[in-house]
Amino acid sequence: MTDISRLDQTIARDQTSQPLMWMVVSRALAGYSVRSGLAVTQRAAGANMSVDVAAGTYLLNNVPGTYAATTNVAVDAADGSNPRLDILYINSSGVLTIAKGTAAAISPAGETNYKKFEVPYPADLSGTAGVPLAIIHVGAGVSTITDANIWMIGSMGVGASGSVSAEVPYDDADDEVTLLTMPDNGFIRFVGKVVTTAYDDGSVTLGKEGDESCLMSAALVDAQGATNDTYTPNAYYASGSVIKAFITPGSATKGTFTLILEYVTV
Repeated sequence: MTDISRLDQTIARDQTSQPLMWMVVSRALAGYSVRSGLAVTQRAAGANMSVDVAAGTYLLNNVPGTYAATTNVAVDAADGSNPRLDILYINSSGVLTIAKGTAAAISPAGETNYKKFEVPYPADLSGTAGVPLAIIHVGAGVSTITDANIWMIGSMGVGASGSVSAEVPYDDADDEVTLLTMPDNGFIRFVGKVVTTAYDDGSVTLGKEGDESCLMSAALVDAQGATNDTYTPNAYYASGSVIKAFITPGSATKGTFTLILEYVTV
């Protein structure tokens, strides 16, 4: 597992500080990121001490995961005297979890914007593998969490990020399938193969146009292709680079599989 504690030992006190952004971006590059959805909002059925997390997808240690429906997550009761800052995240088992912050008197005294608090500070996630989604401000003595108390951090990043998927058939007309044209300079950070039917005998390499094996040093498809494969190449490509799957059919090649590429631009 990636050493998360070395990637994000500190977390920000305010909205513009680089440590918070780096925590989320560094985890994304390490394979812990929101891919789509998962917005955190106040409880739709009426605000209380819980929040709703929308359906969506994520990467957890480079393994794709999905929440197919909105999930309600309980927040611990507020401290009677002081506020705290909790962090809602997806833990290493794929479970929505709240790391409870420590309630403390506000510093600087009189500050009303919780994103600018020096104290209390958010719960410490250093050394805890997972995908951070939101900071939740739990005010002193409150009985409800509203949207104003939820700070989404799961979608923060540098540049743009995204993912693409493409079906790779054994009988493609020119034995190559375009997977991605890089929208800007950036990194391909995750490659996955999801088997649909057996892909026998042949092989597939991944690379950019003119360099057929630059992304993967070995063929992506093994003899039977019956097992999902995942890779973390973190390979850099310039804007406009065309990433393709190059197919070498075998005598008994048949079937299809799906390739998933995830990228982040800088």
